[in-house]
Amino acid sequence: MPNLTPFQQFIRQSLLYPLASPFLPPITKVQADYSYAAGKLIGTLAVGSPPSVPKTGAVVSYDGNNLDDGGTQLGNPVSPRFVDNGDNTISDKATGLMWIKRPELIIPGGLNAGDIAVERGFIVKGTLYNAGDIVLQNIYPNVYVCLTSHTTLDPVDYADAFAYGWGDLVYDNPTNGGDGTWYQNQDGLESNGATIAEAISNGGTWTQIAITSADMADQDLNLVSGSWQQSSYAQGVGDGSILPNSVSWGAIDDGGGGLGAIEQCHLISKNGHTDWRLPNIKEMISILDYGGILPAIETDFFPTVQSFEYWTSTIDSYNNINAWIIQMNGGSLSSLLRTEYHFYLPCRSY
Repeated sequence: MPNLTPFQQFIRQSLLYPLASPFLPPITKVQADYSYAAGKLIGTLAVGSPPSVPKTGAVVSYDGNNLDDGGTQLGNPVSPRFVDNGDNTISDKATGLMWIKRPELIIPGGLNAGDIAVERGFIVKGTLYNAGDIVLQNIYPNVYVCLTSHTTLDPVDYADAFAYGWGDLVYDNPTNGGDGTWYQNQDGLESNGATIAEAISNGGTWTQIAITSADMADQDLNLVSGSWQQSSYAQGVGDGSILPNSVSWGAIDDGGGGLGAIEQCHLISKNGHTDWRLPNIKEMISILDYGGILPAIETDFFPTVQSFEYWTSTIDSYNNINAWIIQMNGGSLSSLLRTEYHFYLPCRSY
């Protein structure tokens, strides 16, 4: 506060505290109020902030008088609450949290950090795929992420004096003297030999690949090459869709499927942000929609959340070998062993 003459101080105290003695309260109180008001707004006249606790989403009253949550529907009235940012993230205006919309589209291991994987369905031969595209294996189906842009092969028999690229797959056809198995090129050089065996004896580098005729028919042999990486973040289903996968809580190489949920969230680098994390129990509860079930969440914004258990980063203090999970089928809580496989939904503060 600027230096005031005694008379100016008297006037200011009179204006701030008109019902009290102008010599009270002490100057320190006046300074604090002046600092808050900045000479423009008296704190007691300001409109209060809306409640910070979001609405639960419940719309059905069970007490018969609409005095319960379903009747009052109290909570932060911000609208719209959720905003789709168009980059596979959702902003929650009520809590200031940002969520990954579809975690299965986060490229594993930080590959092409910041990109969104493009879901391409079942893999097809003779098709151009770009780095970050995710496809389904036709037989199992497992989910694979494209590491380098390339066109999948239309597999052919091995031929002599042909300029093969690294990773190309060919069939060593017995009708041409071959051994009837599949090989992958490992040198990117022109072939030199009537059969793979001759090509190898002449200095070529080929690796025998175990591929069945069924694999051949479904083009899954394209996933054997070094241009793909199997994803532990997603799982495929028979209709060609890709869904979030369960993960392990444990440490790296714990034999439980790779990185745990906490570690996987912290590895995410997206849109220049590296502060993604596994939400705590209160953060996870904040996005539940108790007006819906199977799953209890707004599916317009979280379309692939499953009606199963989702990890939080909050330990069970009563039994610390457990941590809290959210049952997304209806929004209940459970305490489960931290080593179990369950789903997860990364978030960050923005």
